[in-house]
Amino acid sequence: MKSNTILLLAVAFAVGTVTAEDKEKKVNLDKLPSPAAEAIKKLSGGEKLEGLSEETEDGKTVYEAKFKKGGHVREVSVDAQGNQVSDEETIEASAAPKAVREAIEKDAAGAKIEKMEKVTEKGTVTFEALVSANGKREELVFSPEGKLLKREAKKGAKD
Repeated sequence: MKSNTILLLAVAFAVGTVTAEDKEKKVNLDKLPSPAAEAIKKLSGGEKLEGLSEETEDGKTVYEAKFKKGGHVREVSVDAQGNQVSDEETIEASAAPKAVREAIEKDAAGAKIEKMEKVTEKGTVTFEALVSANGKREELVFSPEGKLLKREAKKGAKD
């Protein structure tokens, strides 16, 4: 009985830690550290911010801004020092490299592409496709050369 209680507490703590890690909270630009706010202003090019949040990724605080630039939705993340952590840009599927488009046709034959993003993190570019078929949705992540790097089932309307 005692070992079950300890196990239950350990699982509850682990779940609580993961949940806390994934939380994001809305923030105002004027409440960000100055270097982070300046970086977001520069990256957005003065476009209106549609969303701004503070998140914890890999134990570090980052600030994510969402805006439209050049007709595309972009989400950029910066750290407190103003260093860019990531850049996600929604693109047309036709703008993805040919190798990525062909890989989607192969790995998700017959699926509808709901959203395509070009993602840059730590200097590495990937392409994320949110696809749906037969009532199921999943996200596929590809290298620019068309190699499938990750496949993840998605639930709900907002992914």
